[in-house]
Amino acid sequence: MWLEVCALSYQGEYREKNEDNLYFCKKYMSEKQNDFFEYKKLSVRRKNIAFAVFDGMGGYQFGERASFLAVQNFKYFYGKYNNDFLEEFIEDTNKMICHENKKRNCNMGTTTAILLIYQNKIIVCNVGDSKVYRVNKSSIQKLTQDHTMVEIMLRSKLIEKPLAENHPHKNVLTQYLGMEETILQPFICEYEKMQYGDIFLLCSDGLTEKNSEQQLFDMINQKHSAKQIAKNLIIASIDKKTKDNITLIVLKVGKGIF
Repeated sequence: MWLEVCALSYQGEYREKNEDNLYFCKKYMSEKQNDFFEYKKLSVRRKNIAFAVFDGMGGYQFGERASFLAVQNFKYFYGKYNNDFLEEFIEDTNKMICHENKKRNCNMGTTTAILLIYQNKIIVCNVGDSKVYRVNKSSIQKLTQDHTMVEIMLRSKLIEKPLAENHPHKNVLTQYLGMEETILQPFICEYEKMQYGDIFLLCSDGLTEKNSEQQLFDMINQKHSAKQIAKNLIIASIDKKTKDNITLIVLKVGKGIF
């Protein structure tokens, strides 16, 4: 089994800089880099493979600094991989960004969504509203759990899902990396083994700002390459005049050898 993977980050037409970042095969964006594109095929026989997206807090000072610090720290913790590295990474990165806030007298922060493939198992982790989806021929499933006011309302059954996707408070975060005096509770979950034909999507909220889950599902064509899927998602967001940075990683599971 192998993975066809495409990573793409786009500043967008309405932002002066790109506050997002990503981790892709040991690569990530520099602090001043505005766009990113990489494409690879990878063997799943490797011991473990990790991918991540980071969304520096929109409208906050130094958002790109926060996401850059987070992705650098992720590379460090992933490099010394152990069973608790996700929890350790979240705790240490939160402290690091809080320290940077005090030093700079600012209020920066970042979200993160992580996909770890370990012995063909799927492990996801997130803080904030960056997401991981799993798509097959018949459905789309969100594997992460948003840390937002709207997610709390959904789980308390105060609103229904159709209202949540366009709710005015859908981007009000209850957790993010850089929260002072807070013990973060990242969402970490293990899922069933990936299957041939599965497509995984990691994304910042720039992608979901104008695209519902159903619209994402409709755009992710099983016959297209990971590269074409990534480009189609970006183009659709641009056409809908998305005002945020957009960062995504598309993984398509193939069988046999390449």
